[in-house]
Amino acid sequence: MINGNAGVSSAGDGLNGILDSLRSLSKIDVLVGIPEEESSREGGKVTNAELAFIHTKGSPLNKIPPRPFVEPAIEDPENREMIAVELRKAAESALDEDSEAVSRFLARAGLQGQNVVRDWFTNSKNGWPPNTPGTVLAKLRKDNSSIAQAAVRYVDEGGSLSDITGLEGMTRPMIDTDQLRKAVTYVIREK
Repeated sequence: MINGNAGVSSAGDGLNGILDSLRSLSKIDVLVGIPEEESSREGGKVTNAELAFIHTKGSPLNKIPPRPFVEPAIEDPENREMIAVELRKAAESALDEDSEAVSRFLARAGLQGQNVVRDWFTNSKNGWPPNTPGTVLAKLRKDNSSIAQAAVRYVDEGGSLSDITGLEGMTRPMIDTDQLRKAVTYVIREK
């Protein structure tokens, strides 16, 4: 006959430690966007946060169509999954009571969110309408390069913008000085 004893031992704080880690994690937000306090623009009358709002909602008065970029970029299924992977790793680290790993994976999720939003400006999935000819011409007038000035002269003399090749960058909406796109960041904060 064989007699044996079995026992369970635990290290750390056990279930209470795990629950505390999960409670702490649930009190943390990873936010992606343009914080108002860090959104000033070089030479601008509006901040990047205000400009983001205008472009997200559109401005019929100023003939600006809505071109949202934060929510659709993060909600894109491929992007959402990349971010979710990091958030799952943060949750797993919380279960392991590894606060350093939780912080690291939350930061990776934030950085992933920041990058997908910045990339959305040039992603064909954004579905944004191209700049109007008037906007393209205004961009050309601000550009002091000889090519841009030659294009302006051509249009001023009755030519059409559609006759000019190489204007792809001018027709891409929302990238002029690139300040708005570069202002997208992430913050991790307690709720």
